[in-house]
Amino acid sequence: MPIPSQRPFPFALLLGLAWAVTAAILFAERWQELPLRLFDADDAMRVVEVREFLGTHGWFDLHEARLDPPLGYDTHWSRLIDAGLAALFWIARSFADADLAERLMRAVWPLLWLFAAMAAVVALSWRIGGRRAAVLALLIAAFAQPAFQHFRLGRVDHHNVQIALALAVVAAAAWSDRARYAAALAGGLTGLALAIGLENLLFVALAGAAMAVNFVIGPRANGARDMTAGRPLAHYGLAFALSTGAGFVLAVKPEVWGRVACDAIAINWLLPATLAGFGFWIVGSKLAAAGTRTRALAVAIVGAGAFAAWMIAEPRCIAGPFALTDNAVRTVWLHGVDETAPLWTSVRGFPLLTVWMCAFPLLALVAAGVLAQERSLRGDAGFWLAAAALGVAVLTTVAAVKIYAYAMWFGMPLIAVAASRVAMADGLRAGAVRFAVAAMLTPTVVTVAGVLVAHAAAGDDPVRPGMSERAICTRNDAYASLAHLPPGLVAVDVNYGPYVLALTPHRVLAAPYHRIRGGIVAADAILNGAAEKASAAAARAAVDYIAICSTRSSTGELPPAGSLSAQLNAGDVPRWLEPAARSLEGFSVYRVRN
Repeated sequence: MPIPSQRPFPFALLLGLAWAVTAAILFAERWQELPLRLFDADDAMRVVEVREFLGTHGWFDLHEARLDPPLGYDTHWSRLIDAGLAALFWIARSFADADLAERLMRAVWPLLWLFAAMAAVVALSWRIGGRRAAVLALLIAAFAQPAFQHFRLGRVDHHNVQIALALAVVAAAAWSDRARYAAALAGGLTGLALAIGLENLLFVALAGAAMAVNFVIGPRANGARDMTAGRPLAHYGLAFALSTGAGFVLAVKPEVWGRVACDAIAINWLLPATLAGFGFWIVGSKLAAAGTRTRALAVAIVGAGAFAAWMIAEPRCIAGPFALTDNAVRTVWLHGVDETAPLWTSVRGFPLLTVWMCAFPLLALVAAGVLAQERSLRGDAGFWLAAAALGVAVLTTVAAVKIYAYAMWFGMPLIAVAASRVAMADGLRAGAVRFAVAAMLTPTVVTVAGVLVAHAAAGDDPVRPGMSERAICTRNDAYASLAHLPPGLVAVDVNYGPYVLALTPHRVLAAPYHRIRGGIVAADAILNGAAEKASAAAARAAVDYIAICSTRSSTGELPPAGSLSAQLNAGDVPRWLEPAARSLEGFSVYRVRN
């Protein structure tokens, strides 16, 4: 009798199981802490936005009147994320009170995008190395603690969405030569990514460039040009143009459609995206049978035209997303932001932190180099796209340390494919060997091993200045005494501004956002300028309260000598201030005398 063939276990169930286990671990890790912290300033600001969107603010009303009064602050964040969070809140509100509903919203949102990120990693792994690599990618992504920074409960800003979309766009572009709708999916997701933010711009642009290169080189059948080779580029271009246009309409209110911006979708991004998208659609549809030179020339003309339109619309954006930021804001705040600092300045003197960020991405680069030796992969456009995405992520991390999370995630497919090559034979024994190798190559194991080696060689990292204060003064209860004071305008360290908005009824002078000018400069003049000039600066800003984060720790970041912050930390309260709320571990609040 014939032996019935064994059907493989449905892969969708494997993916769901891996995500469920990972989500359960992350849920248990932070659920109890959710009511105690907002974790990050951006998370706090997002909570403020969502509350106001659920209340009285309309879709395009992104004005925060309580921040940097009297003018207020218009955020460049996307309302699309607010809408998703609000939907989760209303679903939870159907069976829970408001506090629990908001807590569930903050818990579920990052886990949903974790699923999207894991699915994209698996899809990219399958495209390069087949089902075997995809199974190992599930294991690697499930045990990737160092890569979960933006996917832990409470992270409701925008980084997890942008990471997941970058992975999905690259994965869809890699599949565009094999799956019918992958190219259109890549184009549609690119428009969505741009509407949400420009942090992942390099990765979605890389995917678009890969689509164009694949069209130029193109597959051939029996020595002749494949007449269907233009379809992926055409589908990608049309979906890209339409989705970017839709994203622009949803993200930008009609009154400011003509305004340019370097840090968010605006007319100077819509014009080149539309030109490139429709240009690729026409080229892919009409020139599939043309020669290589003709196709290359057509793609180059489209690309050059899009770049020219971008430069003409706002040439200053060539300097990056902060190109239009006021120089005073750069001086007093932006130059000191950790996440935008180059890698070598951010981790200098912290070898364990360096290993934590870099060990797995560097191993992935090694895996890419090894895989590039295989003849079957040297001509595989999907492999080279994955390797290029990893390379871009690593290089960008060197320039801005916050991109290390992208490098972690883009390294996973290449590690999975390399692990799948360890034992090429089928069978239980070969599968066990591959599984063991993949387990040893997960981000958690690789990072911990690297940290142990670095620790043995260099010892513990020193405590980073300001970390103990942030751990205490980002707790919700640190704002309790301030919240009970009559509403007023508060001058506080820029990094704590969003917490004041989220946890108290007060207005706040500044928050860590580069579009704010007057408030950031005024807060710096009051807190960090010369103490004898702080009174005049506070009067000009019409400040009611000054709040100082004060702890017993001796490892904190010392305020500038001679500043009001240093004077207050030393217990010397000037006559123009009076104590309003005093805490040894938290905020000391001083009322400005009339």
